[in-house]
Amino acid sequence: MKGLAEFSTILGMALGLVLLRTTKFNKLASFTFGISSRALIMICMNLILIFAGVLTLYGTYAEIPVVVSLLVGAFNAIQGSLSILGGYFIHEALIRRAPSLISRTKVKQNSENEELG
Repeated sequence: MKGLAEFSTILGMALGLVLLRTTKFNKLASFTFGISSRALIMICMNLILIFAGVLTLYGTYAEIPVVVSLLVGAFNAIQGSLSILGGYFIHEALIRRAPSLISRTKVKQNSENEELG
């Protein structure tokens, strides 16, 4: 489940970067797409596991989807935000402190993007 959560975050971020590549809000779009895709995919997977009988919860079947969707969605939104922001801060620190670890073209693209926006 953790692997699926992280993969869906990365997939959403990549989708956000590809769809809104030319705008100045491409990082914000990638964050939003990453968090949204993680929350939606994990809600669906948990509901599938509940209704398949793998996870047992007490309550009526009318209450389970609402409660699980709220709890799982909120948790995954918070966890996705922490993962994305942590990775972004580490990447920015590496660019500034050890640019030799990042390819030359990537550093050049980042510096050009900072000059433009």
